[in-house]
Amino acid sequence: MNWSKLFDGIIEYSFYILLFTVPLILTPYNYELFEFNKMMLVYFMTIIIFGAFLGRCIVNKKFEIAKTPLDIPIILFFLSQLISTLFSIDIHTSIWGYYSRFHGGLLSTICYVILYYVFATFAGSTNSKSEPLSKSQLKKLRYQNLELNKNKFSFVNTSIIILLSSALLITFYGVLEHFGIDAKYWIQDVKNWVFSTLGQPNWLGAWIDGLIFIPIALILSGKKNLNKFTIYCLLFTVYYFCLLFTGSRSAYYGFLTTLVAFLILLVIANKNSLWKKIIFSLSALLFFSFAFLQEWKGLVIFKIGMVIFVFSSIASLQLVLERKLKILINSGLGIILIISLFLGTPISKPINLNFLKTNVAQTVQPPVSPRPKYAPDISNSSTIRRVVWKGAIEAWKHWPVFGSGVETFAYSYYNYRPREHNDLSEWDFLYNKAHNEYVNFLTTTGVIGLGTYLLLVGWFLIWAVLKILNKKFDISNLSLVIALVAGYASILVTNFFGFSVVPVAVLFWIFPAIVFVLTDSITIKQYNNPTIKQLDTSQYIGLSIISLAVGYFIFMVCRFWWADYQFSQGKKYTDAGYLLQAHELLTNAVLLNNSEPLYHSVLAENASAIASVYYQKDASGSAQIINQLVKLAQDQAQMTLQINNVHLNYYKTIAKTYIYLGQINPRYYNDAMNTLLKAMELSPTDAKISFNIGLLYQQTGNIPAALQYLEKTVQLKPNYTVAHLSLAKLYHQENKDDQAKEELNFILENIEPNHGEAKDLLKQWQ
Repeated sequence: MNWSKLFDGIIEYSFYILLFTVPLILTPYNYELFEFNKMMLVYFMTIIIFGAFLGRCIVNKKFEIAKTPLDIPIILFFLSQLISTLFSIDIHTSIWGYYSRFHGGLLSTICYVILYYVFATFAGSTNSKSEPLSKSQLKKLRYQNLELNKNKFSFVNTSIIILLSSALLITFYGVLEHFGIDAKYWIQDVKNWVFSTLGQPNWLGAWIDGLIFIPIALILSGKKNLNKFTIYCLLFTVYYFCLLFTGSRSAYYGFLTTLVAFLILLVIANKNSLWKKIIFSLSALLFFSFAFLQEWKGLVIFKIGMVIFVFSSIASLQLVLERKLKILINSGLGIILIISLFLGTPISKPINLNFLKTNVAQTVQPPVSPRPKYAPDISNSSTIRRVVWKGAIEAWKHWPVFGSGVETFAYSYYNYRPREHNDLSEWDFLYNKAHNEYVNFLTTTGVIGLGTYLLLVGWFLIWAVLKILNKKFDISNLSLVIALVAGYASILVTNFFGFSVVPVAVLFWIFPAIVFVLTDSITIKQYNNPTIKQLDTSQYIGLSIISLAVGYFIFMVCRFWWADYQFSQGKKYTDAGYLLQAHELLTNAVLLNNSEPLYHSVLAENASAIASVYYQKDASGSAQIINQLVKLAQDQAQMTLQINNVHLNYYKTIAKTYIYLGQINPRYYNDAMNTLLKAMELSPTDAKISFNIGLLYQQTGNIPAALQYLEKTVQLKPNYTVAHLSLAKLYHQENKDDQAKEELNFILENIEPNHGEAKDLLKQWQ
């Protein structure tokens, strides 16, 4: 058996499976439908790929590793993540990632680094630019180099085709989604905000941005072929339609980044006078800058400026492109312009809307009553980001060097959550990301983590631009290299408005490896290279150890997935009110993955709820069952906080657990109170916690404390209607009618003028 060839095949086809399947995979059976399954698949395939890579090294009796231009930045970045994990406020989260996101933890970074180096080594191992060989080895390889280099580029080209094929399926489904193919299955407005198999419009758009100009590059780099030309044009068109249907502004900014970067790099790589290149580059950059000035888009000067810069960019482009490029690029720009004008884009309306003005009789609109000061409203994304970034910066100031720990934003942010967060429409959402990858790195990994990340991306971009200018590689790969670099640049823009997810992260790490292969920039370091034809005993032992390790880690990944499945089903039964059925499933989840605090917290709540039901039914012989459930709930609550004592949601769940137990024995209300007070320490501006503390004090008869916390609640969140009502009722109960009426009038005058209960109570208390 040719063991080396076997392992080569495993590596090659495992990468194909990874690139094709990661963006596609999702299941309805897990707690998180999209990211969890994609991350589990990355773990699974990384184990197989790395195991095959080590097996390949053993059978060849040589260890090969690619030496790439990014080695130093990658080492520094990885060390920053490792140190941040070691000093994290929650090491478990920093290793695995935040539950439901998963991507971004130290383990995922290890996987991406392994995939990067194995891809680069495998694709570049047949490159003639390796470590010096002996004369006999050179003679032996003389007649093999041509075929080997073909194999190298065949692997890279096939990987790219695999990516484009996966993208075609995903974007075509996204287009169908726009026309309602699966609208009945989602509560989201999927027709106007398509997300296909990636789970969120911004994520889908960011992933498309990375790939969208590769079909154009393949047309430019290949020989004239009508069939391929038609296929690649169709790919680009489908990708662009799907991008528009995401409705994502950040993704469209990413697209503009790719477009401008692709054209500028294409221009500067061609032989033209410097002044022409400068004119076009400045026009393109100005056009790109204007696209970000959304708050000015209603001004006439903005519209005039946009028209001028669009046409000046296109005109100057004609001066710098060769004839072959000019026809293709102009055709592509024409497609983009026509589609964008008639369909509109996420940052502009369709042009035909401007011509719908007709001379119809003006109708008299009834006067609009003034909007109440604190009337409920949907916060726009820029307002949300400003508030979240403000709190993130304050959190960073507390952990400036290595941050609070990899992927711990959901914990550290709430220590410094701004009061203004309560004014947002998403005020009670848990933010586990800063909605800006760079701010997120700053908060969780400090200046060292952010600095090394910026070094990594900056190093690659500068290196790539210089390489494109020098063109010291196979020139037939030039346009493809430019498309990959432009796609990589788009990721940096979409990450500014959001955060990276698994499919985008795969592109982030694989694109540089492909670029290095295409530009012959990889040197293979070889260690120990004897000429042995047959496997010896030590090699068999090594292969056996690797096989056992691979089997064990694959088993653990499957076990991890199965635990999440059990938990997800248990959660669904709990939400539906089937507590006993849920209990068995949640118990299974805990047994399968005892280190996950989320499972313990939900099992604690479940056990306490069942105990409360048994107590209320007062069934004979149920005392022992109740005692067992009470003990289980207490044990699980304590276990939750032993594993993670910084997550706000766990304190809320445990407080709810103790409130259930308080129905059996009132002494547990004190435990609930202490839990909520601790939660208040973790998030001092959380109005919901303050409100629940006030209600609990009221329930236990401590009226002064109840008033104190309810008054604090309405100060933290002035438009909290239910808190004003509760405070008004408590004031009335304490014969403070004037203050009670003030609260009711505040609701009617500042929040909801037609609030029925407030009006009724005001009439009753007159």
